[in-house]
Amino acid sequence: MSSMNYTNQILDAVETLANRAIETAGYNRTVQAIILKKLTGSGKYRVKYQDSEMIAYTNNTDVEYEEGTLVYVLIPNGDFSLNKIILDVVDKSQTNYLVPLNEEDNYVNICGNVVNSSQEYGLCSFDSAASGEEFQDQYLLYDRDAGYDIINLQNLLIKDSLFKADSILCGGKFKTELVPSQQRQGNYGLIFEIDFKNNRGGTTTKRYTLDINSIVGQPYNLTTYTRQYKIFNIDTNNFDSIKKVFIFSDNFPNSASGKPDDIFVKDIEFSLMKEVSDNNYIVYLDKDKQYFAADDPAETVINLNAVIRLKNKVITDDAIEFYWFKENSAIDSTKIGYLSYGGNG
Repeated sequence: MSSMNYTNQILDAVETLANRAIETAGYNRTVQAIILKKLTGSGKYRVKYQDSEMIAYTNNTDVEYEEGTLVYVLIPNGDFSLNKIILDVVDKSQTNYLVPLNEEDNYVNICGNVVNSSQEYGLCSFDSAASGEEFQDQYLLYDRDAGYDIINLQNLLIKDSLFKADSILCGGKFKTELVPSQQRQGNYGLIFEIDFKNNRGGTTTKRYTLDINSIVGQPYNLTTYTRQYKIFNIDTNNFDSIKKVFIFSDNFPNSASGKPDDIFVKDIEFSLMKEVSDNNYIVYLDKDKQYFAADDPAETVINLNAVIRLKNKVITDDAIEFYWFKENSAIDSTKIGYLSYGGNG
């Protein structure tokens, strides 16, 4: 046998071994599946891949997936008998979005909503940006320097409550009526511009934006008004004032004139928040009316309810006693009505 034949046989054998190794080697595989149901247990879901149903898990327990959401699922070593891992949603704009656990439960609202407006405001995704404007369409709601305010922003309430807060909540209720051709791309949302004191004796403006990246649900297909919000940690020590508030739409695929509004916002929110540790309890006052307005009659009453939160859960127990005191410097331990819980004064 010639050396050439020996060489060919060796090459054929190597190729055979290589092909067999490839066929039997384990490899990770990623498929697209649909969330069918959240199951009992942390991060456990029933999903559908092609015509088969299977169990998959997510390592991110800070989020929940809605039924019908299209997700990427990792199949370790291509072996469907192993635990399958949910990696992420396929398309955050065109499919059901991640539904976060209620972040607001980790905070106490210090002053309630300082915006006093239930008016509906509309945007048009077809608009073209006007001269000098940053976005295709924008609707100014508040401008401090111009003295413009259509949302009745309660600045005095903000200043009175700042020392107790470490965060802000920006939000509102959103609804869309976008035609299919406008649902391929685009952004919309709410922006608060806030001035902070800087070390040069002036102020620095920062933007806090709630847009489709924070929207819960289908951002392009919110058929009913849905409350949306985002919480930001801020430097309350150097908070100066809210400079501007506006809603916007931008970067939608088609522009045209004479089109009706198709993005709607109402019940704008701005609240000062205080983050609460899981291991701490806090007592705070819950008010049915957040402030006295200048035109309130003299007999206007604000009802106060004491609330206790422990590990971010509200404790409702009739056995808990609350004592209310009115400041009076003449009260001491020798006076009738003195109570040690309140002390002198």
